[in-house]
Amino acid sequence: MGGKHSRPVLGAAGLLVTAVAITSAQQVPPPNPAAPVDYLAWLNTGFTRNLKENAAESYQAAATALQDADELRDALNNHPKKWTEAQRTTLRAWTAANAGALERFSAATGLEKCYFIATSRDGSLRGVQFPALGRFRQLAQGATIRARLNLLEGKPEGAVEDTLRVLALARHLEEQPFLHFALLGAGLRGLAYETLLLIPELAPEQVDFTTITARLAREDPELRTWQRALTIEKVTLWDHFQRNLWDADGDGLFEELRDPAPTAAGKPAHIVLDPPRTLEQLLEPVNAWYARVDELFAKPDNVAVVALADRLKEDWDTIDGGALSELGMGVIPHATVARFEAVGWRRGTHLVLHLHTYRARTGAWPRALSDFAPREDTALSLDPFSGKAFRYELRDGEPLLYSLSRNGRDDGGKPSDSTAQSQRRTWRSTGDFVFWPPPQ
Repeated sequence: MGGKHSRPVLGAAGLLVTAVAITSAQQVPPPNPAAPVDYLAWLNTGFTRNLKENAAESYQAAATALQDADELRDALNNHPKKWTEAQRTTLRAWTAANAGALERFSAATGLEKCYFIATSRDGSLRGVQFPALGRFRQLAQGATIRARLNLLEGKPEGAVEDTLRVLALARHLEEQPFLHFALLGAGLRGLAYETLLLIPELAPEQVDFTTITARLAREDPELRTWQRALTIEKVTLWDHFQRNLWDADGDGLFEELRDPAPTAAGKPAHIVLDPPRTLEQLLEPVNAWYARVDELFAKPDNVAVVALADRLKEDWDTIDGGALSELGMGVIPHATVARFEAVGWRRGTHLVLHLHTYRARTGAWPRALSDFAPREDTALSLDPFSGKAFRYELRDGEPLLYSLSRNGRDDGGKPSDSTAQSQRRTWRSTGDFVFWPPPQ
């Protein structure tokens, strides 16, 4: 008796296919080719249980009400000081016309819980269809534009408020069980922190830095580990296995992994398993690979994160002799680096504001990082790309604060050429990431 569901092949207790936890109250059931688990229903049920007010609904309403505007993207690509008066007039008009959508956005960020209910074109996790994430990016861009207009007009309090709303959206996105949301959240963090770094540049005289740093300490905590999303990445592969493994003779050994999605040539993609394997034999190296990913994400600081992300790619292609390399590993290597960049953005930005708090209080620049870094938050001083303190010095009497960036090498505070050309801070494979002074 043949067919992919001819007999169950679940592992015994203690094997790697036993249930794993995604939250303290929610266990992931193991895959079962004989009677596939409905992971989509399991996911939605688990995350909507006891969900009384869902910020996702408010975000959707705000995104629907928002007017498109190419001017947002164009303006954000330039320093606000370079905006012409005509640009400022256009941007003010846009923010006024979209005040209702931005108000709904702000209200959504004030809600504690957020979950975007997952839908799928075929009931599988691989077929999950994401909401229009670009619309949420536009909401954040609109709030950011309003924040920067406030800075140009000497209103830093309004700028801080809008920026904290963007950071709240980022946290909501990072709490979703899919890495695509977390990646967008990490990108929005960069947008928000870049705005906060404009404060001492555009409105230094009007700013109470002590109040700003106190608010950030309360409302912008260290990033979470994205553990939920990593778990679901693995479970998505489990779901693919349980739905598409083929056991022709019913002996519990699978000969093929049949992918119903057509290739570029329009034909289904099949992976021949030679020799045939049990589900446990297939999952063991996959689960071991994901365990290494979990370990990497759990580390707050790692000088070799980019090299390790590249190593993850290489290791994936060798799983089971390369038999599964065609499946791909999704966005995990990219997400690994993006998470460290988001951590670096947060820590460096907070430190810049503490730097200016010290200057406002004493009238002089601090001589050492330890003079202005908060003692109650020692992690804030650590560069995630080195595992050591951010580089800080006085150079010609002016402060220089930077991260070693992706290459983990000290380039003496010299940013990448692209950063120098664009006058925007960017994480690159060459050069350092300079938090202060601003790019010139």
